[in-house]
Amino acid sequence: MSEMLQARIHEAEQFTIINGMAPAVYKATLLDGSEDILFGFVPVSKKVGDKFHFDHGAGIQRNEDAKIIWKMEETA
Repeated sequence: MSEMLQARIHEAEQFTIINGMAPAVYKATLLDGSEDILFGFVPVSKKVGDKFHFDHGAGIQRNEDAKIIWKMEETA
């Protein structure tokens, strides 16, 4: 596991699931074609491997440029 991925997972683990949103780590393709590993919150219904829209901040183009690679799971 890369150091960046480990750091993002550690960052995400500092939070809890709240209001139907779970801490997650995802890989996003940026406008220049490079990839970055980022932390954010996703709906608890999403699963590892799901792709979703990543807002590049460069217009309203819809995309699925992000893929969940780790997500905090609900515990019973």
